[in-house]
Amino acid sequence: MQELRQDIGETVHLVIRNGDQGVYIDKVETRQTLRMYSEIGNKIPLYCTAVGKVLLSHLGRDKLEKMYKGKKLKKYTKNTITDWEEFFNELKRVRRQGYAVDNEEYEQEIRCVAAPVKNYEGQVIAAVSVSGPAFRITKEKVEEIAGKVKKKALLMSKRLGYTGS
Repeated sequence: MQELRQDIGETVHLVIRNGDQGVYIDKVETRQTLRMYSEIGNKIPLYCTAVGKVLLSHLGRDKLEKMYKGKKLKKYTKNTITDWEEFFNELKRVRRQGYAVDNEEYEQEIRCVAAPVKNYEGQVIAAVSVSGPAFRITKEKVEEIAGKVKKKALLMSKRLGYTGS
């Protein structure tokens, strides 16, 4: 996480799933003056955050429908996905590309890029992300940042015994 922060220059989070919420379990703060606020132990919604999308993308649709049964997807910003079909399509895209983006969906002016951390059985147990102001994490930089986040997430996974690629 330190290396990722050094390489990209933004705050790095490690998040696990607790029901339908994510929990920050580790954080390496950016050295930049302008940064997003977060604290270890804070809970966040999964459906509108990059780390959350990563954690949800590896669950089956049946499990997701059960988890969110009777719940509405709250609109936090104008970019929050609140349509179930659009949400399920977003999770398919996350699985396919191996990373997720929070495109100012949870907090206005904050963009995040996340990738899965897997255990020795190949199960997604956490997500690592880079978060920062949208004027620094621009849409044009997302793919480059995603490549670096995926690389570090894979390294973390291998340290946990994961043998895939």
